[in-house]
Amino acid sequence: MAMSEDKPEKKSIASSEEVDFRKNTMSGSQIQTVWAVLCEFSKESSVHGVRYFADSNRHSAERICWAFVFVVSLYYCGSNIHQVWIIWNTSLGIVSFAEKSTPVWAIPFPAVTICPLTKTYVDKLNMTEAFHTLLAGQKDNMTEEDLYRTKAVIQLCEAHLAENFLLGQNFTTSEIYEIIKDVAPDFNDTMFYCKWRNDFIPCETNFQPILTGEGLCYTFNSLNSQEIYTDVVADEMKIVTKNPNATHWRLEDGYKYGNYVQTYPYRGLGSGDKAGLFTLLRLYQQNMEYLCRGPVQGFKIVLHTPGEVPQMSKDYIIVPILQEAIVSIKPHLITTSERLLPYSPNQRQCFFTSERKLRFFKAYTKNNCELECLSNFTKLECGCVQFSMPRDRNTEICGSDKIKCYNDAEGKLLEKNFINNENAESAPKGCNCLPSCTMINYDVEISQAKFDWVGLFKAFKSPLDEFPGMELARVKISFKRNEFVTSVRSEASNYTDFLSYCGGLLGLFMGVSILSIFEIIYYFTLRLGCMLHILKSRKLNENDEVVPVESNIPNIKVVTPADEKME
Repeated sequence: MAMSEDKPEKKSIASSEEVDFRKNTMSGSQIQTVWAVLCEFSKESSVHGVRYFADSNRHSAERICWAFVFVVSLYYCGSNIHQVWIIWNTSLGIVSFAEKSTPVWAIPFPAVTICPLTKTYVDKLNMTEAFHTLLAGQKDNMTEEDLYRTKAVIQLCEAHLAENFLLGQNFTTSEIYEIIKDVAPDFNDTMFYCKWRNDFIPCETNFQPILTGEGLCYTFNSLNSQEIYTDVVADEMKIVTKNPNATHWRLEDGYKYGNYVQTYPYRGLGSGDKAGLFTLLRLYQQNMEYLCRGPVQGFKIVLHTPGEVPQMSKDYIIVPILQEAIVSIKPHLITTSERLLPYSPNQRQCFFTSERKLRFFKAYTKNNCELECLSNFTKLECGCVQFSMPRDRNTEICGSDKIKCYNDAEGKLLEKNFINNENAESAPKGCNCLPSCTMINYDVEISQAKFDWVGLFKAFKSPLDEFPGMELARVKISFKRNEFVTSVRSEASNYTDFLSYCGGLLGLFMGVSILSIFEIIYYFTLRLGCMLHILKSRKLNENDEVVPVESNIPNIKVVTPADEKME
């Protein structure tokens, strides 16, 4: 007989393995217990290849081969999962076209800010004459009033002009604004007449004066200062006060449903000249000044979202005198799916309004954020800010001797943001001005032609000597199409997709399922913990009473080949 009659051969072998396991776990050290659990895991695990590691019936070369194959599979599985993680984490959102076109009346007509390149009346301040007087070191020959005005107005000229001499003089916002406004061409001398949606409108009630880096400008369809700036901003900055409050419109929500034709900000109801803005602009030859702003005479125009402060150094249009400019707007609207709201802004690459609060502005936009960041950085570098930058009540306005400082500060900030974007881990923190999740851009196409206003006046038999020295330019701004295609930022893949990719890779390389992962956790937490607890309990009992280890092991008779021969 191969075994005792009451026990089959298969049971005897299993019991022998159980005896060995229990001897190792109950009578050995903690290391032996861990090793025993590890061996048990390798024999029972559903992970492919692991069961061959501890199989004593296999040659060591076979076990080494399987271990090598297992490690290689584990490496490639981990590498591919890491690549899937990078792609999923960095390409969470995908921008695609919306299913339907959007009518232009669903978005506001852009705010239009116009700045004349002529900064002063010559009879109030001749900048060319003042510059050469200062350059010759004859400051004492200037009147105190001219010197005071020059210190303010020179900040509107090319930056390198002020580097020839130090004028000093810090200003408050109200002081510099009053100086710039006093010497600048009058509103009625700049805006000849205006039309909106093919109807003549009074320019003075629809264009409001605004202080920008270009000095005194005029803005149409912009929100008023109380709706743009927070209470922190100095009151002197809030000079756009006559524009109506926004009705039925917010940047993220758009216009509320309803037939609100007469709403603010205004919206274009279609495309073409009859649905847009038309304005005739003028300058006078006797006031044209070529030293301060260079050889081009005319107007600088910026189209921007109504809730933004215009930045006249970005995306501007130059309309020279004696030219007609036809500006065709091609709006670009990006919205973001609410399904991206649970993800972090860095993952979706945009901010919802509720996520990013600005100190100086009520509404978050990328441009407002960058302007606030520039103001903060300039104050840190120079101890003051440029007169057109948002500031609190305790911040000083830079004088002309700090022009180079605040211009250099802008360059340093651009470098800092570049380094931060290239190497986010080691670089100093930049502005962190991601785009807003709902964003409107107004791209434009421009065509220009000669504007022969003299021939026009002669055709109407109007006297040319009524406006001596007058030079005109005409601007037409309208949407190019009645509809445009909206872009939508949505999920490229979600958590379920990510888990599916990982599950497929784990199954392909390792034969692992979710239960296999739980099995690994079980063996090295609960199973191992229980065995160590039993070992500890056994040793405590042995200190009190010596109990043979075999006493708890079933009395199993194992028949060896020698016993069979004796039988």
